[in-house]
Amino acid sequence: MKTKALTLSAILAAIITISTLAGIYVPFMFAPGIFISAGGVIILTMNTSPRASVIVCACSFLLVLIFSDIVSALTLSLFMAILPGIITGLMMKANHSFSYVLFRSALLYTVSIVGIFWITALLTGGDLSGFVRSELDASLAVFSQTDTTGILKDYTGVIKETVLILMPSMFISAAALFSFAAIMISVKISAALGQPNTVVPRFSDIAAPRGICISYFICSIIEMFISPSQSPVYVLLANTLALISILLFVNGLSLIKFFLNKIKARSAVPIIIFTALLPVTFILNQLVVFAAILDSFWNLRRIGNGVEG
Repeated sequence: MKTKALTLSAILAAIITISTLAGIYVPFMFAPGIFISAGGVIILTMNTSPRASVIVCACSFLLVLIFSDIVSALTLSLFMAILPGIITGLMMKANHSFSYVLFRSALLYTVSIVGIFWITALLTGGDLSGFVRSELDASLAVFSQTDTTGILKDYTGVIKETVLILMPSMFISAAALFSFAAIMISVKISAALGQPNTVVPRFSDIAAPRGICISYFICSIIEMFISPSQSPVYVLLANTLALISILLFVNGLSLIKFFLNKIKARSAVPIIIFTALLPVTFILNQLVVFAAILDSFWNLRRIGNGVEG
């Protein structure tokens, strides 16, 4: 039994280290590398003792530090993979509910992302707010150079103001994405290792609570009577509404996947169709959100009851 645990730890240590280094040095592997690394830490924590997990992760961190630099090791290895992965793994090991694990894991990633920006700002000799603004200005300048029509230049100020207002919800959304991806990757790898998933539901089974939809309506109505000049209230409301909209959009995608799964074909066919439809869903995002709201109140998944979703 100990030999099996040691073998698994060694394999996961290699996966965690290599995927983190790939995220550092290979541009298109940045997000996948961090996802895989965090997923590996989650599996490691679920299958070994906390002490063993810390030792293996410490070895991985040292290897990343040797082959990269202190900033990359701290930000991408420690803050984005090891710390959130260990805590998420402990929560999943304790068989907490999916919503419990996802919420707290997303909170951890939010703190990690803000911490990374803060550390980077300190290293560049500035503060967090100034660093975010300078990076946004640099990004807009790059896009302006590729804009041959000049339209972007006319709306640069509006775009910058909107992005700065919605920056908190962007941080939280990115954190939730990292958390969800890491959890799903850990579940897939665990399944390949013959370990059943007792925490994470299928994507097609995720449905929005009715309270979320009611909050969406309330925030939308209040927003009509709030002026952007009332900055603290407006910023809070705008970010709350943005987060709820994203949550409903994801639930709308889950509903689409549910009905696609009813297609009598190989399992890859619904996935291919779903992937092909994704660009359309982003264009018609309000319709997807509306479908999620309808499903929350009237349970559209009852249509064709008895067919597996």
